Amino acid sequence: MPLRTEVTGFDFWVWCWCAPDSGDVRIVVTRAIHLADGEWSAVALRPALRVADGEPLSGHDLDLLARWLRANGAAVERYWRLDLMFAENFLRSLARLTRAGAGAARRAGLAESHSAGKLQNCIKPAP
Repeated sequence: MPLRTEVTGFDFWVWCWCAPDSGDVRIVVTRAIHLADGEWSAVALRPALRVADGEPLSGHDLDLLARWLRANGAAVERYWRLDLMFAENFLRSLARLTRAGAGAARRAGLAESHSAGKLQNCIKPAP
């Protein structure tokens, strides 16, 4: 399921899907509307947030993604595992990263803190 800018607050697309038989929860990030267009990055959420496949993300984009996942990581994981969460409920449960939030992340120095050690605890555990 592609998550538009209106949902995430990013200038890139985040793709989420259900894959309960896979133990590795992932999302895909693209600059284009379609997965087949241009570059993409597969980002694993556990055990630490990291680019698992595809093109690397900039530190800035990875930091924004980490900030968004702090608020939405549990919902993304529930949707991945098909934990009785339908697409419309999933979309309604997501918090958008605001421009103020993105600016605060930069001012707080998060753009410099994109090492795996600093990002691994950015996702709240699923309830």
